[in-house]
Amino acid sequence: LASPDIVSFTTSDRNVYAVVARCTTRGCRGYQFAHGATSTTHWQKEPLAFEPDGPMLGLAAHGLEVWLLGTPKRSRFARHDLLARSIDGGHTFTTSAGPCFPGLGGELEPSSTRVVWAVCSTGMMGAASRSNDSGADFAPLPSPPLVNSAQAAPASDGTAIITTGGVGRPLYRTTNGGQTWKPVAPTGKNDSWYDVAFIDRRVGEALLESGGRAATVWRTTDAGATWSKIPQR
Repeated sequence: LASPDIVSFTTSDRNVYAVVARCTTRGCRGYQFAHGATSTTHWQKEPLAFEPDGPMLGLAAHGLEVWLLGTPKRSRFARHDLLARSIDGGHTFTTSAGPCFPGLGGELEPSSTRVVWAVCSTGMMGAASRSNDSGADFAPLPSPPLVNSAQAAPASDGTAIITTGGVGRPLYRTTNGGQTWKPVAPTGKNDSWYDVAFIDRRVGEALLESGGRAATVWRTTDAGATWSKIPQR
């Protein structure tokens, strides 16, 4: 596609959403929000809901609802980053305080138009939170200790898997909206889980790396309760 640099990208409900900009080693400028159907090469581009202070932006979508997380320019001493929300496929946005810290970034994972899971960097560690009102408010979750590379992967509004980001740590699973977590999946002392994603409410896949060797693919068919390795051909 003839386009500026893609800063962040996601798809949902046969639509594509992206943040694009003109980027060099000195930074990015001219941020725009691009969206369109996945079947076309033409993207409609509009100004962002806020001017970000850099390319560390989280973008997520579910149906026609879109969430954009980032730090506005000239908000160095703010307590929270900013969350822009759209209910019409990105045509219009409203903004409110986000769940993460300014300048440190975070990832959003919606499990429905109402429930959004978030994992935020805190500097040395990571923190998980969850919203029950489409991102208007987030409540912190009592998750296991996380590092900055931790990731949440919801299978439904109540069930999710979280990677701690640590070596030798298992996947953790919740079935009550993040209030309690239990370890699942086999893990050796040199193993690291990452890139967990669910295809539907029961089927998901994850990558497991062990001691620098090539990653293997694992699959669950019971919403993350058990995992099995996919044989390599």
